Amino acid sequence: MRIKTIGKPSHISLPIVKKAANFYGKYLIGGGKLYNNLKLTIQFEKMDHIDGDYAYCDWTDDSQQKREFTIGVDRALNKKETLLALAHEMVHLKQYAKGEMKDIWKPVRMVKWQGEKYLHEEMDYWECPWEIEAYGREKGLYFKFINYMREGEPEIKCQPSKRIKIMAPQKQPKIASSNATIL
Repeated sequence: MRIKTIGKPSHISLPIVKKAANFYGKYLIGGGKLYNNLKLTIQFEKMDHIDGDYAYCDWTDDSQQKREFTIGVDRALNKKETLLALAHEMVHLKQYAKGEMKDIWKPVRMVKWQGEKYLHEEMDYWECPWEIEAYGREKGLYFKFINYMREGEPEIKCQPSKRIKIMAPQKQPKIASSNATIL
């Protein structure tokens, strides 16, 4: 992924921001061809917070295959807030780049998520499946990155395998029963 920045954050260095974006991207997308063909501009700007936004992710190329993105982040956020916002928006970048999510503007504003269309104006922000994924993953990504920086781990493993190992059920311990009545 080629990363460039515009503007400067107030409380974190640009090299750390780039390292975090690279880390999040490799974890979410993997280190292969898709990742290597992405272009990301991280833009630090003053945001008014009227609608509660501190960051956003937009794809900026015109092709069907989304490969160029801009992530805007409020430059006044502290270090932790910046890294969390970046993690959240990198999940959206992954959703666009892998074709999991697509914005549709005609005939009305919609979002296509996992093949299903959602009318944007009828959705509760907190119930949008793409936001549930982004909020659900942002803290884990942040903590993985912090551990990576502290421990100097070797290069991260890419996107986890789709295979899930099913564990055999464990025998439940016997619970002594009582004759008490539950009201």
